[in-house]
Amino acid sequence: RSTWGNFYLLLIMVHEEEKARSEVWSSKVPIMFMLSNSELGTVEAPVPYYCVLPRLSYFGFVSDQIKEHFQPYAIERSEDDDMWFASGDVPLRWQLPVGVLFDSVNNGHSLPWCVTVHFRNFPSSIVRCGDVEKVKWALVNSLKEATYLRHGNSRAVMSMSKESQQMLLDGLVEHNMRKFWSVNQGLLDSDPSTGCRYVPIRYIFDALKQPFVQKPIPPFDSDGNEHTLRSSLSLLLPQLTQSQQSLVTTASTTLPSTSLSPSSPYSTSTHYSSSASPPITMVCHGISLPLNASLLWVCDNLMSGDGFVYVKVVMTSTQYLECLSGVLP
Repeated sequence: RSTWGNFYLLLIMVHEEEKARSEVWSSKVPIMFMLSNSELGTVEAPVPYYCVLPRLSYFGFVSDQIKEHFQPYAIERSEDDDMWFASGDVPLRWQLPVGVLFDSVNNGHSLPWCVTVHFRNFPSSIVRCGDVEKVKWALVNSLKEATYLRHGNSRAVMSMSKESQQMLLDGLVEHNMRKFWSVNQGLLDSDPSTGCRYVPIRYIFDALKQPFVQKPIPPFDSDGNEHTLRSSLSLLLPQLTQSQQSLVTTASTTLPSTSLSPSSPYSTSTHYSSSASPPITMVCHGISLPLNASLLWVCDNLMSGDGFVYVKVVMTSTQYLECLSGVLP
């Protein structure tokens, strides 16, 4: 009975993992690209370029189509200029997944997400826009870093066959979950002797100041207990006072199966008094996560294609100033 009971629990766990991964892969963001008004070089303005991109996709995968659509209408640019994207005043980094960029700048605005296309005055805070091949190169480098954090080395990525690497990258470009995970699961399980040394997680606080904050956090504490999202935030922000820690809400007890939709990016079931400070929440793939969730489970099943999981920490400006001294420049 014990054997069958364990087997049944294992089946449930596998089913939940596959379900979470499938939800992440099926989630998309509707986007409206518009040419900057200050860079219009023709009498007639171009119509916006509409598309729906998977959260795990990259702007580099559609940059050629966008450039072809808008460049004939743009003011003539110098050789030093290149196309770049912005959301409001925030330049967008093409190395990050679309869903991560959306979550990092979105504060409950309506959809579609309006992204401005520029061809002049390239900002110094970002690197030149990449095409598909540049995105692939950036992905492989990020996977090396994530694998190194997990296993203490990046041999699993370095020793991948050309065919396996191509299948993994094609899975992202083609948005083919089966192709991607047939290779990526091997990277997660590449060194069972060491297990997971550090969890590859990146925290987003202020997209304008810094794209993310990264700190090596082990999956278990010194007593062998699993770290949760809540405890990881305390490790990341030791400046959190006891009163601030009480503001870290659990949001909900389970991950909603239908909530990985961009239509309500910061929905939460938690309520608080209007006179009290709003709770600090953590958002991944557009949903407020339960902060008692296992950090390792989140990273294994809600990860992006580059091997990292990205979590936006939502807090007020006052909480931001109090908590982030010494964390952000």
